Formats: sequence, C-alpha cells, structure tokens
Amino acid sequence: MPESQLEPVWLQGLRSRADALVRDAVKPAESDEEWRHTDTSSIPFDLAQASEEEPDIEAALSVADGLGTRSGLVVSGCGAPVLIEAPAGIQVDRLDADGAEAGDLVPADRDLPSALNAGTFKAGVHVRVPPATREVEPLVLVHIAPRSGGLWAPRTLVEVGTSAEISVVEVYVSGAHDEGAEPAETLVVPVTETRAGDGATLGQVYVQNVHESTWFVGAHVARLGRDCTYRSVAVNLGARLGRLRHEVHLAGEGTDVEMYGVYVGDRGRHVDFRTKQAHVAPRCRSRLLYKGAVWGGSSAIYSGLVKIDEVAAKSDAHQAGHYLILSGDARAAVIPNLEIHNHDVSCGHAASGGPPDEDQMYYLEARGIDEEAARRLVVDGFFSDVIDRIPLQGVRAYVEADVFRRLGDRISGAGRGRRMVS
Repeated sequence: MPESQLEPVWLQGLRSRADALVRDAVKPAESDEEWRHTDTSSIPFDLAQASEEEPDIEAALSVADGLGTRSGLVVSGCGAPVLIEAPAGIQVDRLDADGAEAGDLVPADRDLPSALNAGTFKAGVHVRVPPATREVEPLVLVHIAPRSGGLWAPRTLVEVGTSAEISVVEVYVSGAHDEGAEPAETLVVPVTETRAGDGATLGQVYVQNVHESTWFVGAHVARLGRDCTYRSVAVNLGARLGRLRHEVHLAGEGTDVEMYGVYVGDRGRHVDFRTKQAHVAPRCRSRLLYKGAVWGGSSAIYSGLVKIDEVAAKSDAHQAGHYLILSGDARAAVIPNLEIHNHDVSCGHAASGGPPDEDQMYYLEARGIDEEAARRLVVDGFFSDVIDRIPLQGVRAYVEADVFRRLGDRISGAGRGRRMVS
C-alpha cells in the first residue's frame, strides 16, 4: 500500500493542497509586499528533501541544559521525534498519527514555504495540554537540522485547553559539523500552529539559531480564545537568511497579548521578521516590541501589521520596532502598518533606527567614560529593554549570552550605516 494511503485523511488533504505550489515551485518575489527588502532569488527552494538521519542528541541535550530548568523535553530531526520526555498530564505525540488535524492556521497553499512544509514534513510534534492543567516549568522542544543538508520541514501543533497554563520553548539549531568540512546547504521551512482555549495562559519562545550555511523561512501562527493571556518571544540569531512570520489572532473577547523580538545580523547575514496582531474580537489588548542590531555587511527588515476588524471595538493595540546600525556597510528598515476597520479603538506604532544615540554617548563620555565603554553601555541598555522581559530565567540567560557573544568587539568603532527606504 502506498505510504500516502497510510496517512490520515486530513494530512492527505494537506499534501494535496500543497501539491500544485510544490510542483510549480513559483518563488516569492521581492516585489511582493510580504517579501519587500528580502532577496528571494538566492533561497534554494529546489533543494532535495533531507534524508532521515538521526539528529545529534548530544547537541540537543546541550542546548536544552543551557536553557535552565524544564518540565519536559522533545527532540526532533528529519523523521519522527526521537526523544519525548513529557511532563505528567501533558501529551506529546507524533502529529501524523494521533488523530490531530493541522493546517487551518498556516494553509498549505498560502505560499511556497508553507507548501513545501505541508508537502514534505515527516511526522511533526503534537503538544496537547488538557484543560485546567498548570505547568510551572517550560516544555522545551529542540529541532536539530540535518548535517547532510537538503530541505527540512519541521512541523509543530500546540493545543492548550481551557484555563490551562504552560510555557513552550522551541529552539532550532544545527548539529555539530566535522571540523574543516564545508557545511552542507540546508533550507529549513518550519511551521508552528498554536490554538489556545478560553482563559488559557500561554508563553511561547521561538529561537532560531541554526548554522550560517542554512536558509531559514518559518511561520508561527497562534489563535487565542476568550480571556487568554499570551506572551511570546521571537529570537533570530543564526542562518545566512533568517525569516520568521509570526501572527497572533486575538479571536476571543478580553484577550491580552505581548510580543517581543530580538535579532542580530553580522557577517553579511539577512534577518527578516514579519508580524501580525489580528484583533478579531472586542476588548482585546496587544503590545509588540522588536529590537535588533546589524553590522558587518548584514541587513534586516522588520515589518509589522496591526489589523482591527469591524467587530473588534475597544481594541487597544501598539507596535514598536527599533534597530541599531553598528557599521557603515549594514542596512535596516522598520515598516509599521495599521489597518483599522472600527473607529472605537486605541492604536499606535513607533519606529526608529540608526547608530548609537549621540546624546547618550555624549552624556556618558562627559562623565569620564571612554568611547568604547560608552558605546557598550548604550547597546547593552538598548537590548536589555527586551531581553529583560523574557519571563523564563534560563531562556533569558541563553539569549543574552548569545546576543552579546555575537556583538563582542563589534561594538568597538561602530559607525553610521544605511537605512533602507521603506
């Protein structure tokens, strides 16, 4: 019997809807608004599917241990999850074999990356948190990219029941490469879908820290019920091109959302963040703050949309994006957008970018602090505003260490860069 006939009906439908886009392989264009300021011509969407090699468990455990205390651990690679240590009362299974249905939040035919994921993902991870469950420590999912290269399509479905409380941390990393060997070309097209029931409290951390030989084009979409509390942190650190589309749909009245993002670009890498705060119910609140720095020939684009539906009266939404340019050959842009269909709302946005603030530098230097130390203090303060809001101490320490390791001596001699026209 063909393998496709062994798959559940919902998954066969997902594969079918993806088929035309995968077959035609029509690349997204930089002229498309969703991809503006990102060169799509270099992304190898035609890579062959990665082999089902065993993921580097040692690397996964090292990453997980560095994140601090956890309630459970899931490790996945190119095939099925290879390690599942689920906390009591929480179910973690293969997504393709447990009766779940995915694909409603990230449709298979939305774009080529979504179609590649839907058409090729092997098993996926399904996390189910029963109603009224309360788990204090985070559940950690570590996804290990294949060392042999190729197209890799991880998929995760998180379902949080009514009045449940949990934090889920997803980290994408690469396994150890042989010393001196040229890393294999890899394209990662991950999808995470999250559904939260009424009254749920959910924290989600999404860290992209794959090898710099990798292209990463991910999507994470969450739909929240009534009176939910949702906190998300998106971190973009590795990959030669790291792109994440993060959408949150406030589908139930009274829901409260905070979204934070951190990114750094160096050594010619490109960072691409696209966010959406979709208010589709009344009396909801959302706040978003993304911050990053670029240098060393790198570039970054952050584009965010706040959308208020006609029925979403009394919405309270705000988004802010800020960046630092730490060398003259780097460039960045922030593009905030508001789409408002109800007059009884409070909405706003803010954006800024450029080299370290000259007034702050002058203030510090006037008090006897040398230029390099002053610049470091300014950059530290810039990032701390976001990093300090990460609610999980272990994750906060992991992100802070990696961000400032990458910054390192690059803070020295920071110069003026270029702003991309938005």
